[in-house]
Amino acid sequence: MPTPQSVSNIQSTKELFDYWYHKVIFRNHDLIESDNHLPAYEIRHECTNYDTLLKLPEVETLTGLERDRVYAIIKYQCTSKVLQRRASYFRQKSVEIRHELDQLNHQNQENKNWIEQLRRLLFSKDIEIKQLTAQIALLEAEKEVLQAESDQSSAYAELLKEVETLRKKFEKEKKRREELGKNNQSLGGRVAHTERYKRERNEAREQVTKLEQINRTLQNELNQLKGVPLRSEPNKSQRRLKKSPLATSELERDNPANGQ
Repeated sequence: MPTPQSVSNIQSTKELFDYWYHKVIFRNHDLIESDNHLPAYEIRHECTNYDTLLKLPEVETLTGLERDRVYAIIKYQCTSKVLQRRASYFRQKSVEIRHELDQLNHQNQENKNWIEQLRRLLFSKDIEIKQLTAQIALLEAEKEVLQAESDQSSAYAELLKEVETLRKKFEKEKKRREELGKNNQSLGGRVAHTERYKRERNEAREQVTKLEQINRTLQNELNQLKGVPLRSEPNKSQRRLKKSPLATSELERDNPANGQ
């Protein structure tokens, strides 16, 4: 690298550019990395040692076109180098942002996948809940049917029990009525038999009374024919004592009947 005393002797433009390139120093790094737009002259003055380089003794000793050429090279190197630094920073930042964006996109896709899975899961759970609800309703309905059938069976069994009880009562009542009918039939026969004997007795008594009257009439007529005085008619008590054999037989027949 040329010394300050010999910088004026550098004839190669490439060597001169390289020389001043290495002289550029950055400062105000926060301003270099600022997101705000900065004009070239501002970033050159504020972020490099541009003004300091112009005041170096090796530059101030130059004159004429040689000094103008060095000024131009220093200006270019400071501006170019700081803009490259700024561009490199934003390029790196862009890469980082792109990487972060890719990660966010990837995470977003994963989130979408998770959301879709959760949506499907929730949807399937909702369907499952509806299916379970329908199954519960079906089981409840079947339970009610079974309960109704059970109640019907119980009612039918109770009905059969009541029918059986009524049948037994009916059979008992039927048997009692049959026995009562037999008793009534027997009693009716005995009553009819008694009534018949009473009727026959009364008829016999009437016949006896008529025969007695006829007998008395005939006896009186016979006595008149024989000249025998008429016999006075016996009173009722006497007639009761003088019963004919038929009347006595009737009385004997009444006594067994009354005993019955």
